[in-house]
Amino acid sequence: MKRSILAFLSMTLSTVTIADEKVVTEIYNDAGKFGEIVEIFKDDGTVQRNAWAAWNNRRPELNETVKLNEHRAPVELTITGVSPFGAKLDESFKLSDGMAQWSSRADTGDQKAEEDQFYLALDGMTVTDLTRALYKAPFNEMDLLPSGSAKLEKLVDHRLTNDQGTANLALYTLSGVDQFPMFVWLDDDGKMFAEDWGGSFTIRQGFNRKHFEELKKISDKHQVQYYLDQSKRLTANVSQPIYIKNANLVNVDNGRVETGVSVLVENKRVKAVGPSVKAPANAKIIDADGRYLVPGLWDMHGHIGKTDAITNLAFGITSVRDIGNSPAHIEEIEGLVDQGLMATHLFKGGFIDRDTEYAAGVTKIKTLQEGLDKIDWFADNGYVQIKTYSSLKPEWAAPMAEHAHKRGLRISGHVPAFMTAEQAVRAGYDEIQHINMLYLNFIVGTEGDTRQQIRFTEFAKHARDLDLNSQEVKDFVQLLADRGTEVDLTAAVFDSMIRRRDRQVDPLIASFKDHLPANSVRAQNTAEMMIDSAETDKAYQESAQAMRAFIKMLHDAGVPIIPGTDAWVGVTLHRELEIYSESGIPNMEVIQIATINSAKVVGKDREMGSIAPGKFADIVLVDGNPVENIENLRNAALVISGDKMYQPSKILTMLGYKPFSEAIALSGL
Repeated sequence: MKRSILAFLSMTLSTVTIADEKVVTEIYNDAGKFGEIVEIFKDDGTVQRNAWAAWNNRRPELNETVKLNEHRAPVELTITGVSPFGAKLDESFKLSDGMAQWSSRADTGDQKAEEDQFYLALDGMTVTDLTRALYKAPFNEMDLLPSGSAKLEKLVDHRLTNDQGTANLALYTLSGVDQFPMFVWLDDDGKMFAEDWGGSFTIRQGFNRKHFEELKKISDKHQVQYYLDQSKRLTANVSQPIYIKNANLVNVDNGRVETGVSVLVENKRVKAVGPSVKAPANAKIIDADGRYLVPGLWDMHGHIGKTDAITNLAFGITSVRDIGNSPAHIEEIEGLVDQGLMATHLFKGGFIDRDTEYAAGVTKIKTLQEGLDKIDWFADNGYVQIKTYSSLKPEWAAPMAEHAHKRGLRISGHVPAFMTAEQAVRAGYDEIQHINMLYLNFIVGTEGDTRQQIRFTEFAKHARDLDLNSQEVKDFVQLLADRGTEVDLTAAVFDSMIRRRDRQVDPLIASFKDHLPANSVRAQNTAEMMIDSAETDKAYQESAQAMRAFIKMLHDAGVPIIPGTDAWVGVTLHRELEIYSESGIPNMEVIQIATINSAKVVGKDREMGSIAPGKFADIVLVDGNPVENIENLRNAALVISGDKMYQPSKILTMLGYKPFSEAIALSGL
């Protein structure tokens, strides 16, 4: 799961033990410094923290006061502030007479507790305090409150020198806080010194990017080895043919479920499909035992990290279009795949934004010519399309689209601020990201600055008011259909964003929350946006329902929908497909959207996207008929991608999930 910026702020604070000393930690990305944490440490064990960050249109703030006991565990805590999307933070904790009591946006609770148990706050308790506590704890382990446990393990020592002197550091893994271990640099008192966030990083004030790069080379080596080891353990490489028998095939080419089917895979491709296919003498035989064969799913809006393929494969996702990352990060991951890192098929989208205060921190341009030059670079380096962002000048849209098309690339994106989606389509955009951009065509038009949070708040307030029977809406939808303009809706993200409420189960995870790690569920059970009145709450809920009617209208009109997540890897894609089903799109067509239709968008439908002779073997065996119930897509018992096989239950168990299906037994896994 991707950690929020609040977790980011709370996990990266350096600490000291000198009374009333001020310590500053700085947060950087490719564009430079975008945040800061200021801490005051007092001699009675009290720590006061103030943190801020500013990127794109997010402006979170965090204020925290915590008192630590002799075990360096919290005995009192208060947190206030604002989330990235404006929700108010309010959390407290107290340990007294062996009883812990807490109140957070997600929950309230009390339970018996020991003085050496560490309360892990929802919004602000620093993992720095946890690392210091673990540093001194027996066996470097501690039980957490409300649940779980954490462990610190040392990997390597290193000295870092600047003009003021030398810092004695060590690289550690911190387990139990997230689904994968955190790799953190600590000083010789267990205090957080620096952390790499893959595109962003923190480092103690007085040190700079050069020092961070020195640390990163070392941490990358250990981090990569961990992921490679996990990939080796969770992957079965198959050299002989694979023969699947007794299966039901979800045939997305003809829209039918075919029973009693066998499939033969040789040399990474499907060789034969049908009821009378025979197994070669040397084949590895898999008895599907009535399970359903589904083509590997596609996530068309990813921002991939080193661990994402591990999670995606557990959910039957075998192809991802990365729609916004730094080229260096993508290149690094491609290199790791060559070394054996678990991987999905990757289709790269280049990201371009204009350099403004609201720009995203990847590939920023100052002039149109720079944009055209960037398009050339992406075309020359294996990218399939360009994604623009909200700060782009509207007058640049048409020449950039024309140039992208000349170079054989598609162009898509956020609709630039002060431009409508209709204008972007007429300027040559092949695709629009996010369903809110379609609504803003009518709600905001060319007047509002959609670089700012109005692109979320105005959608949430007024989507319910859009008259789908109006001629202007019908004309716009027909324009999309006539031009074949794809819409990458990311509906699950917006459904969650505007329906999440404090101390209620997030709709994103409601149907399978019992399968998730407890800390992950707790983190989701909070409002993401500010809900300041009963009328606001009502408007947001009604807009979420109205969104479903618009999705159905788009589909019925022939507008090509493609499924993207832009959020929690694996989990979100399945919720996206559920929302399509809830909107009234037949489940077979939903599955086609997530397979063959997505392959068409990147021009790979002749090679991928369905289980058919000659195509690459991306195959998922699921328990239960997904055409009858789309939720059955989660019940993956086996995933095949070429000559590699994966057991989702083993991957999910490693991640701390409760598996959705029992594994098909395989030797070598």
